[in-house]
Amino acid sequence: MTAKDLTALAGVAAMACDAAEARLARLRQEETELRRQIGALDSARRARAAEALATDVALRAGADLRWEGWIEGRSAALGAELARLRARIEVARDDLARAFGRRTAIETLAEDVRRDRAARRLRFEERNS
Repeated sequence: MTAKDLTALAGVAAMACDAAEARLARLRQEETELRRQIGALDSARRARAAEALATDVALRAGADLRWEGWIEGRSAALGAELARLRARIEVARDDLARAFGRRTAIETLAEDVRRDRAARRLRFEERNS
């Protein structure tokens, strides 16, 4: 492979690595948003528990129980979604590591070829001068 080919390949590998990094960043943002939603539900549950009184009309009417059921169901759904997202993050992290390794290997190989060509050129010039 020529230095020119390796330079072009290094550019493609860099783009692939950048794309993998962007995918992982996007998944991390999704994770942050899910964690925020889970935290908001937990805060709402704690706030309601702190202010619930036996004389509370919603508590006596059973609406509080329905709300608690909704909170539990929503928390479970968000937790399951977070687990699936964490699995996708692990895959994306592996993809990024592989893309980074390829990029590094190709860049190293391209640099070795450039150094080798420069050394050959220098030896040639020394012999012919």
